[in-house]
Amino acid sequence: MSTRTAGVDYNLEQMMGDIQQSVRMALKSWIHLTNEGEQKKHVVAGWTSAAAIQSADVKAIKSRGESMSLYRFAGRMPVVSAKSYVSEAAVVIGDVKIDNDCYIGHGAILRGDHGAIEVGSCTAIEEGVIIHAFSNSVCRIGKNVTIGHGAIVHAENIEDYAVIGMGAILSLHAKIGSWTIVAEGCVVKNHQIVPEGVVVAGNPAKIVRSVEARDREFWLWGKQLYVDLAQQYLRDGMEQVK
Repeated sequence: MSTRTAGVDYNLEQMMGDIQQSVRMALKSWIHLTNEGEQKKHVVAGWTSAAAIQSADVKAIKSRGESMSLYRFAGRMPVVSAKSYVSEAAVVIGDVKIDNDCYIGHGAILRGDHGAIEVGSCTAIEEGVIIHAFSNSVCRIGKNVTIGHGAIVHAENIEDYAVIGMGAILSLHAKIGSWTIVAEGCVVKNHQIVPEGVVVAGNPAKIVRSVEARDREFWLWGKQLYVDLAQQYLRDGMEQVK
């Protein structure tokens, strides 16, 4: 199946194949690097970044629940707030900056290999999410953003308090306004701009209604839930059942 948008041909099967290949490669790299031995990290001015240091420091960081899968690539290195939780089953590569009180779920992949990713405070990136910045550009994700399980994000900007539903796709250079809700499985097309305070659904994304007070009330509760969950993971950690 192929579609034509803004004068450019897109082959859906090819796009999904490329995405699946990227996931396989990232997970293969994660497994390989994990099996090589204990990863080394350090904390600087309240931020954690990947680097080689003393093994004792690595153990001290892990004892605080900050065991993360952070990888340097081509001189680019992740920078993560010590107040944020990044699952050790997530993959964070290259130029990625994560602010305070964020939750980066198990199996999430953030690839800042030839672009940069910025994640604002109190943002939840749930399990299986893929975020990849376009070449020489920045994917900016605001504060208090919720990105649901399995979403694919190539967007240029997601503003504060937006909600990206499970399985949604945000294509290259898409822009999502503040307090906008992108429904589950929705496809926001290349360069599409979605205004603030609306609910969009379908493929391609179309406005179906405005965000209401009840939506804001529910999602403020949901967003705080993940802020609290991040702190619980940092405090208590996970223990593998053997």
